[in-house]
Amino acid sequence: MFDKLVELVQKYAGPVAAKLNSNKEVSAIRDGMIATTPISIIGAIALIIAYFPYLDQFAPDLAAWLANSISQVSSVTIGLLTLVIIVSCAASYCEQLKLEKVYGVLVALIAFLLLSNFSYIGDVYVNGEVVKNATVYGVIPTSLFSSTGIFPCLITTLVSLRLYWFFTKKNLTIKMPDAVPPNVSNSFSSLIPFALVVLIFLVIRNLFLMTPYLYFPDFINQVLSQPLLAIGDSVGAVMIFILIQQLLWFFGIHGANVVGAVWKPLLATMALANMEAFQAGLPLPYIVSDTFWGVYSAVFNFSIPLLLVLVCKSIRAKSIGKLSIVPAMFCIHEPFIFGLPVVLNTLLFIPFIFVYLLQFIVVYLLAVVQIAPIPVVPVPWTTPLILSGFLSTNFNIMGAVIQILLIVVGCIGYYPFIKAMDKQFLQEEKKELQEGNA
Repeated sequence: MFDKLVELVQKYAGPVAAKLNSNKEVSAIRDGMIATTPISIIGAIALIIAYFPYLDQFAPDLAAWLANSISQVSSVTIGLLTLVIIVSCAASYCEQLKLEKVYGVLVALIAFLLLSNFSYIGDVYVNGEVVKNATVYGVIPTSLFSSTGIFPCLITTLVSLRLYWFFTKKNLTIKMPDAVPPNVSNSFSSLIPFALVVLIFLVIRNLFLMTPYLYFPDFINQVLSQPLLAIGDSVGAVMIFILIQQLLWFFGIHGANVVGAVWKPLLATMALANMEAFQAGLPLPYIVSDTFWGVYSAVFNFSIPLLLVLVCKSIRAKSIGKLSIVPAMFCIHEPFIFGLPVVLNTLLFIPFIFVYLLQFIVVYLLAVVQIAPIPVVPVPWTTPLILSGFLSTNFNIMGAVIQILLIVVGCIGYYPFIKAMDKQFLQEEKKELQEGNA
């Protein structure tokens, strides 16, 4: 049965995936995302160590020391992932367009920064005193380079480099004598195309300053968040939130952050109501809450690295699986989301959206018929899978069992698609080996 499903996926999704993968822009984003893998994994490991679950209960001094000394590694890796993606995707796109990588990366960086906010609003220290809601100008907020900036940075990278390529191909360059060293000649030949791209993005910046959004990254994130405001907290609404979240993740946007801006307050309110009812010995008023979602959705995507390790034969898939499965056990998914990548991976589009929805429907229905216990005890988000299900349901073993069941459901749903992708990887590796031996 599964073999037939794999064949169907290869037959119908394979050609579409191959066509998209041959697209220069898609290839640049895919290869650029893959290049972020070591940085994502280093950041994930640092995050696990810095905020190891329950360590603060047993060794508070050690926990505080780890958080202060090691969390900075996560801040400059995962915390600055947008910056890394600009560099890696720009370098990859330059290869596709036959451009000098150094100047291409600089063009992409400057284009993104030109459209961004150079101020910070928040609490700041002035002469040892805290000033509330102060505005500081001339600084680059690190939030600009977090996951919320990924989609805006991809747009600016592709557009700026395509413009740079266009001006270069039109020979709008300064020609230097042959006697001039290549590095000097290249810097002068890039001057006019570089300046024209900067000028165009400067105009775009000033146009955005005349709008309520002010800056391009804010425009993208706000426009994506606004449609969520009218959605309530019904089961249908939860499924809509999931659909939007997974679609955003597929395109490289941190879906949980965008959706969470609207959904998180609702979930938190319901979690508090459940906790109060639990403490009073009353029936829980809600099924879906922040605690419910955090505990059960944590296992939804775990099937991906698990299958990469268990059923894949290609070196690429197996390696990504081995590197990402431990962080995934601690609910850190970036290593395989960007390393495989799942982002813009057309073979995984269907399961990434619909298997996630299926897993939610399964756990929701099991909760309705009182088979799945409703988590009410908040646990740290890095609590390992299975353990989190046990602890959050007040030491109910069924919480862990349901998490395992959801992983099995995910594995069944993902299997034909992961196998089809693995076969594609094997063909690519075989081709590279033959070319290497030729």
